[in-house]
Amino acid sequence: MYPSVQSMIQVLEDQHNPDKARWLENYVKHDIQSLGVGIPDIRKIVREIEREDQLSNKEMDVQIHLPKDLMQSVYTKPKLAAILYIQLYWKTQYPQQTLNLCANWFEQAWITGWNVTDWLCVRLLSPLLDQRPNVALSAFQEWNSSPVLWKARASLVPFAQSKTLANYE
Repeated sequence: MYPSVQSMIQVLEDQHNPDKARWLENYVKHDIQSLGVGIPDIRKIVREIEREDQLSNKEMDVQIHLPKDLMQSVYTKPKLAAILYIQLYWKTQYPQQTLNLCANWFEQAWITGWNVTDWLCVRLLSPLLDQRPNVALSAFQEWNSSPVLWKARASLVPFAQSKTLANYE
C-alpha cells in the first residue's frame, strides 16, 4: 500500500464518528461499514494528501494505485475518497483509464452496494457520459450485460444525471 493511501486512511480513521457511522449504516440498509466522516471532510483530506504528495503530477501508473488501494478498504469512506480523487484530479482527462479502473472495482467486488455505485455514477460516470460519450457509451453497453449487479446498474444510473440525456432517447 502506498504511503499516501496509508496516510489518507489513517486521517479518515482518526476522524471516526460512531454516531454518524451508525446513522449512515442504518440509512443505507446494506452491509456497509462507515467511519462517519462527512464528504466535505473527505474532500479536504484528499486535497491535503494531494498537496503533500503531488500525486497528480506523477505518472498514471503511480496515480492509479491511490484510488485502487483506497477502494479495497472495508470502509465506505476511503472508497468515496478514491472517487473524489479521480473527480478532482483526473476530471474527464483519462476516460478509458477511469472506466477500466471502475470496471475492475466491480469485478473485484470492491463496490457491492447502491450507495457507492450511485455516488460513482454521479461523480464520475455521468460527467464522462456528457463529455466523452463515445468512450462511455461503449463501456456502458458492455457493462449492461454484466452478471455483476452493481456493474450493470452503473451502466444505467449515469443517464439519470446526464446533462445530454436527450441525445440518448
